[in-house]
Amino acid sequence: MKMFGIGWGETRCRFNFGRKMIAHTSRIVVLFAALTLVGQTYGQWTEQVLETFNSESNSGVSPYGPLTQAKDGALYGLTSFFGANGSGTLFKINCDGSGFTILHSFGSYSDGENPQGGLLQGADGALYGTTFYGGNNSVGTVFKINPDGSGYITLHNFGVDSTDGSYPGNVVLVQDRVGALYGTTSHGGVNGYGTIFKINPDGGNYTVLHSFAADDGYGISPDAGVILGSGGILYGATPQAGTNGGGTVYQINPDGSGYTIIHTFGANEDGKVPYCALVQGNDGALYGTTTGGGVYLDGTVFRLSPLDKSYRTLYSFNPYVGDLEGPQAGLVQAASGVLYGTCYSGGDSGCGGVFTINTNGSGYFILYGFPGEDFPGANSAGIAPHAAVIVGQDGALYGTTLSGGTLPGGIYDNGTVFRLAPPTPPQLSLPAVFPDGSLRFSLTAPANQNCRVDVSTNLVSWTALTNILSATNAVQILDAFSHGSGQRFYRASYTGQ
Repeated sequence: MKMFGIGWGETRCRFNFGRKMIAHTSRIVVLFAALTLVGQTYGQWTEQVLETFNSESNSGVSPYGPLTQAKDGALYGLTSFFGANGSGTLFKINCDGSGFTILHSFGSYSDGENPQGGLLQGADGALYGTTFYGGNNSVGTVFKINPDGSGYITLHNFGVDSTDGSYPGNVVLVQDRVGALYGTTSHGGVNGYGTIFKINPDGGNYTVLHSFAADDGYGISPDAGVILGSGGILYGATPQAGTNGGGTVYQINPDGSGYTIIHTFGANEDGKVPYCALVQGNDGALYGTTTGGGVYLDGTVFRLSPLDKSYRTLYSFNPYVGDLEGPQAGLVQAASGVLYGTCYSGGDSGCGGVFTINTNGSGYFILYGFPGEDFPGANSAGIAPHAAVIVGQDGALYGTTLSGGTLPGGIYDNGTVFRLAPPTPPQLSLPAVFPDGSLRFSLTAPANQNCRVDVSTNLVSWTALTNILSATNAVQILDAFSHGSGQRFYRASYTGQ
């Protein structure tokens, strides 16, 4: 018999019973179906360190920004310091950890320096990004490079005059359907508190769309970039100011008109200080994180509708129970609809981790907590993820840590590139019918995982059959109420509880 897994978190099977019992035997036809993932993946995920950055080589150190998986399947990213010219690197690595290559070392002559964001692969296949320092005016650049490392060019030097932006932070550029690129700077502009800008892929038509101001309640000094939402509207967040002093979420049209605040943080038990880039979910709502605020003052996950401005705190991180805390980056939504995010600190070791949550606020679970120096596995693991994870083409999560990691010969604490693989899904197999009509089958899963088995007669309404802790060997499940059912469907999932 053959079984099909459901994503990585849930397995379903169907047992069709013959209605007629013959003596002490029963006829049973077993069919297994590959169905759509409904639940989400629980259970501790497994980290694989793909690369450890080393200040004693030219690899660069301290990757502040997220990875990008390009059309060729490889991962691309940026480090902020060291490298051949001392000011960071642009690197490429395969998803299995092979092929680590430095494509560009920043800091040569009037080149940009110290990139803090991530990369965008444009419609033309080239990679686009920003640097925090460097360039002709020493306040950052926009650059372009081909995925093979050729064709590096500076598209814009920030700070050309007193109205231009400067110091773009943890920015990933976005591109509209006609090819224009959009981003933010954390300083500069008419008021000195940052800008939103637009530029063509060839460096032409650079325009400051908006200059943030300190006294208008509109928020200042964005750390992350904008996203291009449905309808072509740009959305972003500022970590400071606003009418409540805890930052804002804003929207603006691509031509610079219509700048509007759609949420101000800091009231009551609301979150504060959103350093994140937003993500627009498949329901049209905006999702993000705050570094502070919430019930326990250590950050939140929030949902905001851009249509009616309705706002909801989905989750408040609670450090008093060993929870993660202090998210520095935004979220990513998987095809199944669940959200993934990172926290810079907290967890059992205090070194941060990766979590998942549903868009309605349910299902919060720590997928992986990075181990500290005194925890098992700390000899190679990274710590303190500053950037969001991405969902790879293989469904695994890929990301960077700002610190941690080792190489043969010692601890370097310069950051890592990691892959998180989900646990093997629980498997249902070997059905057998007893003379009284009850059914027994086996559940196989990694040892010591909390699993739940549900049963249904119509694939619509499900009830819990049992909760059980998996063991090294297969666990036997008994359904004593299966007698008389024309058909019964079973599914198994990790509960994370």
